[in-house]
Amino acid sequence: MISGDLDSPVVPITITVGTLRYVVDFMRERNIAAVMVGYPASPVTEGRIRCCMNAHHTKEMIDYVLACFEELGEETFLRMSRKVRSKEVIPY
Repeated sequence: MISGDLDSPVVPITITVGTLRYVVDFMRERNIAAVMVGYPASPVTEGRIRCCMNAHHTKEMIDYVLACFEELGEETFLRMSRKVRSKEVIPY
């Protein structure tokens, strides 16, 4: 689950504690920085990873991260939606 303030560059993603280390390692292998947050900064039963965005990130970089999260969701069965993300190019 993605939460957080819309005006913040930090994107917190809530995941199960048991997969926290795997998710961070998965992202690191793909050169994506994801910070692991566990207890006491988050509840004992859930963990979070935090990704930060800034003006330096290009659309291609963001699309790459989204594709990696999609792959991760399929691989770990953590994906909450079965809706397929559109492959349509979004101009910026």
